[in-house]
Amino acid sequence: RGSVPLGVDNTAAIRATTSGKSGVGCHIWDTFQRRLTRTRETHPQFRLRVVWTPGHVDIPGNEAADE
Repeated sequence: RGSVPLGVDNTAAIRATTSGKSGVGCHIWDTFQRRLTRTRETHPQFRLRVVWTPGHVDIPGNEAADE
Protein backbone atom coordinates (compact mmCIF):
# COMPACT_ATOMS: atom_id res chain seq x y z
CA ARG A 1 0.00 0.00 0.00
CA GLY A 2 1.01 3.59 -0.46
CA SER A 3 1.61 6.30 2.06
CA VAL A 4 -0.47 9.33 2.99
CA PRO A 5 1.20 12.54 1.80
CA LEU A 6 1.31 15.52 4.15
CA GLY A 7 2.15 18.64 2.16
CA VAL A 8 4.15 21.29 4.02
CA ASP A 9 5.23 24.56 2.40
CA ASN A 10 7.84 25.45 5.02
CA THR A 11 11.23 23.78 4.65
CA ALA A 12 12.30 24.85 8.15
CA ALA A 13 9.30 23.02 9.60
CA ILE A 14 10.18 19.90 7.61
CA ARG A 15 13.79 19.99 8.82
CA ALA A 16 12.60 20.49 12.41
CA THR A 17 10.74 17.17 12.29
CA THR A 18 14.05 15.29 12.24
CA SER A 19 16.34 17.63 14.16
CA GLY A 20 15.37 16.52 17.68
CA LYS A 21 15.82 20.09 18.94
CA SER A 22 13.23 22.01 20.90
CA GLY A 23 11.91 25.22 19.47
CA VAL A 24 8.90 27.39 18.91
CA GLY A 25 5.87 25.23 18.26
CA CYS A 26 7.53 22.02 19.45
CA HIS A 27 4.49 21.28 21.62
CA ILE A 28 2.42 21.11 18.43
CA TRP A 29 4.85 18.62 16.90
CA ASP A 30 4.88 16.58 20.14
CA THR A 31 1.07 16.36 20.09
CA PHE A 32 1.14 15.34 16.43
CA GLN A 33 3.74 12.65 17.15
CA ARG A 34 1.68 11.20 20.01
CA ARG A 35 -1.40 11.00 17.80
CA LEU A 36 0.60 9.47 14.97
CA THR A 37 1.95 6.83 17.36
CA ARG A 38 -1.58 5.95 18.50
CA THR A 39 -2.71 5.70 14.88
CA ARG A 40 0.13 3.32 14.07
CA GLU A 41 -0.76 1.16 17.09
CA THR A 42 -4.23 0.54 15.68
CA HIS A 43 -3.21 0.67 11.99
CA PRO A 44 0.33 -0.76 11.75
CA GLN A 45 0.41 -0.42 7.95
CA PHE A 46 -0.18 3.35 8.11
CA ARG A 47 2.64 5.41 6.60
CA LEU A 48 2.88 9.18 6.49
CA ARG A 49 5.10 10.89 3.94
CA VAL A 50 6.02 14.54 4.56
CA VAL A 51 6.50 16.33 1.26
CA TRP A 52 7.41 19.90 0.40
CA THR A 53 4.56 21.74 -1.28
CA PRO A 54 5.21 25.10 -2.95
CA GLY A 55 3.27 27.85 -1.22
CA HIS A 56 0.96 30.27 -2.99
CA VAL A 57 0.47 27.96 -5.96
CA ASP A 58 -2.78 26.61 -7.35
CA ILE A 59 -2.90 23.48 -5.18
CA PRO A 60 -6.43 22.70 -3.98
CA GLY A 61 -6.72 23.37 -0.25
CA ASN A 62 -3.30 25.02 0.10
CA GLU A 63 -4.60 28.54 0.71
CA ALA A 64 -7.39 27.30 3.00
CA ALA A 65 -4.80 25.51 5.14
CA ASP A 66 -3.06 28.84 5.81
CA GLU A 67 -6.20 30.45 7.26
